[in-house]
Amino acid sequence: MKDTMTHRGITIALNKPALVTGTTSTITTTVTSSHVCNGKFQTPQTALTNAVTPVLDYNTGLAFTPLVGTATGGQGTVVVYGYLEGGADGIASVKCMMGSIEALDTAGAFTRPPQFPVIPNDVTPFAYQVLKQFASATSVTFGTSSWAAAGFTNVIVHIAQLPLQPQVA
Repeated sequence: MKDTMTHRGITIALNKPALVTGTTSTITTTVTSSHVCNGKFQTPQTALTNAVTPVLDYNTGLAFTPLVGTATGGQGTVVVYGYLEGGADGIASVKCMMGSIEALDTAGAFTRPPQFPVIPNDVTPFAYQVLKQFASATSVTFGTSSWAAAGFTNVIVHIAQLPLQPQVA
């Protein structure tokens, strides 16, 4: 008997939308993005300019958990950006999901790499962002804090499909 579930439709971003952090807590993409969600072509997502970063985790519906820094350490995580299936209405189609929050050592490196969050079936990941709040006794919250906050660093990784684990080094 043939297993018809082995080769289900894939979810993939077909081009790089060139996600960058904008001013304050905004994001910008400079390219119209095409993607496939569960084997179905989606309406292309137009480029965004200084769009408001989502402030709620799509998985929980709650505000993102703040990352807390200390004078000699801190916390870090990974946030996945994805396009909502069927959506092409600008920033409303961009959803973000936060992974596990992990400790940073005295050099600002992860003591254990963060884990990716669960990605809902109606979302096509197109990038993830490694976030660290380090060497500053303050907290930052994804989506509301300034990208330029003291001790806050971020690195965006563009993806076609979500890898098994984030690259954090």
